[in-house]
Amino acid sequence: MFQRMEAEWLHKALGILSADERYLVQEIYFHGRTERDLVKELGYSQNAVNKRKKRILDKLRRLMGNL
Repeated sequence: MFQRMEAEWLHKALGILSADERYLVQEIYFHGRTERDLVKELGYSQNAVNKRKKRILDKLRRLMGNL
């Protein structure tokens, strides 16, 4: 039951993210892509993708804490 609640909270939190933020999270965590894959696709540096991912994960943690 708790896992189901967590999944619902995560789904709600993902819905609050911007489309770009959601894309990055979905590609890495749901589609198994690497940061390196996204660097090539998006044209950002490895450092930029990594920092963005960390900021998004922090945002998700805050959002889930508020749900």
